[in-house]
Amino acid sequence: MDHQKIRKIKGTYNTVENKKYLRNVVNVLLTRGVHGLYIYAVDDKLREKLTGLNRLK
Repeated sequence: MDHQKIRKIKGTYNTVENKKYLRNVVNVLLTRGVHGLYIYAVDDKLREKLTGLNRLK
């Protein structure tokens, strides 16, 4: 498939195909990024969780 995007199937995005696609996207970002991967979280709780995970390094 030349181009794929996340698709909602039977009312859910939680499918094997979507997970495979997302794993590939993350792999590409992590292996080809010159300065690493920057994530911006709009949701306050998610931002706090990600910040906490970053401090564990």
